[in-house]
Amino acid sequence: MRNIFLYVIFLSLVFLLSEFVFVMNNKNAVLGYYYFERAKESADRGNFQETVNFLVKWAESDMQKKGGAGSIKNENFHPVLSRYPNEITFENNDSLNKDIRNYLFSIKFINLFFNDYYSLSRVFYDLGVLSFQNDSEYLFPRFLQTAINLSPQHSYLYVELANFYYNYGQIEEAEDILLYKCEKYQTSTDWCENYYDNHIKNGDYPLTPGFLLEESGRFYNYPSLVSTLSSL
Repeated sequence: MRNIFLYVIFLSLVFLLSEFVFVMNNKNAVLGYYYFERAKESADRGNFQETVNFLVKWAESDMQKKGGAGSIKNENFHPVLSRYPNEITFENNDSLNKDIRNYLFSIKFINLFFNDYYSLSRVFYDLGVLSFQNDSEYLFPRFLQTAINLSPQHSYLYVELANFYYNYGQIEEAEDILLYKCEKYQTSTDWCENYYDNHIKNGDYPLTPGFLLEESGRFYNYPSLVSTLSSL
């Protein structure tokens, strides 16, 4: 009987040790899960300012861990995230609130974090598109800049943000994004140059923000969940 008891204790210690090792090796996943669940809880309570703040905290921790090109400490990017929670205030928008809640609850965390097909940068891009679609255009550039900070190698994010500024006549800002910020990443240059040549340089009309929503799926091997919200 004593041997069985010791064996159970041994297995329990092995289990606890394995859990400790997992947490230490996946601290960002554990922290991300906490922030993601808190964001969903806040959305369920109708506190959407708090919802975004939790997602931003996750983004900040993710970039600080990477410490690479997408870090908010990198001087090549505006440190939007460090100011973001204090600068942005959600106006009352019932349709946007509903879409944000439904969107977050449509995401499975294990797919969001552990697979390549959906990433946190995609979440911020999608939230920007949802904001624009629900007449809260002022949120679009804030969400997009955060998405760029998280995944600076994805050219469609630069094009979308530049297109937004072009829509509102801020041509210098659009050119700065396409010809300077985007050019820092070789994988991003083609799309940025094509958009600049075909629209701004030629004086063509801008496109509706979110126009790359479906095309963005090829960066993640998975279609956007935004398109499914109409059925929720």
